[in-house]
Amino acid sequence: EIQMSKPLMAKATAVWLVDNTTLSFKQIADFTGMHELEIQGIADGDVATGVKGFDPIANNQLDAVEIEKGQKDPLYKLKLKFNPASVGEEKRRGPRYTPLSKRQDRPAAILWLVKFHPELADAQISKLVGTTKPTIAAIRDRTHWNINNIQPIDPVALGLCKQSELDAAVAKAAMDSGVAARPIKDWDAYRDRLTQHTYRSNMLMRPLFSRSKAVQKKIIYAEGEEDRVLQAAQTLIDDKLARPILIGREKVVAMRLKKLRLRMQAGRDFDLVDPEDDPRYRDYWTLYHQIMERKGVTPDVAKLTVRTNPTVIAALMVHRGEADAMICGVIGQYHEHMRYVQDIIGLRSGVETAAACVGLITGKGIVFFCDTHVNPNPSISQITEMTLLAAEEMRRFGVEPKAALVSHSNFGTHNHPSAIKMRMAVQDLRMRAPELEVEGEMHADAALSEDVRRIVMPNSPMKGAANLLVFPTVEAANITYNAVKVLTEGVPVGPFLLGIARPVHIVTSAATPRGLVNVSVMAAVSAQVMADEAEARKTINAVAADLG
Repeated sequence: EIQMSKPLMAKATAVWLVDNTTLSFKQIADFTGMHELEIQGIADGDVATGVKGFDPIANNQLDAVEIEKGQKDPLYKLKLKFNPASVGEEKRRGPRYTPLSKRQDRPAAILWLVKFHPELADAQISKLVGTTKPTIAAIRDRTHWNINNIQPIDPVALGLCKQSELDAAVAKAAMDSGVAARPIKDWDAYRDRLTQHTYRSNMLMRPLFSRSKAVQKKIIYAEGEEDRVLQAAQTLIDDKLARPILIGREKVVAMRLKKLRLRMQAGRDFDLVDPEDDPRYRDYWTLYHQIMERKGVTPDVAKLTVRTNPTVIAALMVHRGEADAMICGVIGQYHEHMRYVQDIIGLRSGVETAAACVGLITGKGIVFFCDTHVNPNPSISQITEMTLLAAEEMRRFGVEPKAALVSHSNFGTHNHPSAIKMRMAVQDLRMRAPELEVEGEMHADAALSEDVRRIVMPNSPMKGAANLLVFPTVEAANITYNAVKVLTEGVPVGPFLLGIARPVHIVTSAATPRGLVNVSVMAAVSAQVMADEAEARKTINAVAADLG
């Protein structure tokens, strides 16, 4: 008996499958014997207009179970009923099927990709969100019939593609244009690495995101006119993670929101502080003068500084309690922002010095580096203190710290002052925090490899690899962090500032919108913790007063 290899009424069957399933374009094309672009045209309404769908289940050509298998696995090849075939193993290359409920989102996703990733080719956009090249061209040229009502939205947020797929497409576009520094030969392996890094990043931040949503804190951004800050603020608003306060000129912010086609509105979604026109200006410069009058700041200098320096304004608002946390550093030098933060907000009680710590998600896990930005040559007590502060911050991520104090000396092989400093800091840490797993002074390879460590120090109490590397100088920490970041293609988390009296984080000029969101969430959670601690102290004091 000869059996058909393709279904009856292929085009009508394809229409039914497009409208009633979430099968990929390739799966439907393979099953019906049509071209993927035809299936794509059916999904866009450009092909088979007026053709009534032909139900392959009712007409005994497919089982519902077979369709369910295909929807769960985009690599699965549908088999005609009574005609089993082998399951195909080739990777789906073509554009994906977009469910009916999400098709109205495709123009928004296309506009986002065209706006923020103009380097992407039309074929790449088509593959990412499942659309046709004419549609992409119409949105690029702003000739789309509904262009005035389309708002750009991240396709990842819409669920039209994965972050790893978008990152891979952007990397390939950079390769094709010659911008990328190194060629990528194995794209499947590269996509796998991106997926792993994205997964690890999400897993690391997940507990903080949950806490941030529970109590939305007010976070002030010094560089509120910057595109990356505005994009991050939109994400915070959409995900209900925090209430942004933006410092910026009202007209400039409004113009850039319109340019970026962001939906948020001042007053409704975020608060705006215009340094050129704010009724609290006198209160701010007066407070700044009170804080700085013994440090050479005259009233005239205070007036000018508050009018022109958004980092100072942000710090003053946190100092006054008008904001719960502060983010700055998108523009300018780290040490300049640090100076104002320390002058206005100051250090936590009992803390000798601030420090900066940054996490790096690599293929082998998460590693934190300290101090990458603040202390040029920290003392023994400062190294002890920054290690304890970094360990405290890591536990908020749900990561149990394993601290390694690294050096050019390996367990006493050198007696250089730098090596002695790290050796004594280890002893100090073991006395002050016996619960902390800490080891050193040692080489970085011994810190990260238990096998290497066993050879040089078989009696070391540390098990496994260290996940917190503390360096003798800021120079060593910064160089090592940046080298490892590039060599491992790691995903940075931070930097986050340690030891300041209120939640403040100074980012770098390379901060991305996604990085700003992560740092903002960290600041929001820190603000919650500090508020809880303050409330606990009030309760204790009240009870003590009653007993007294």
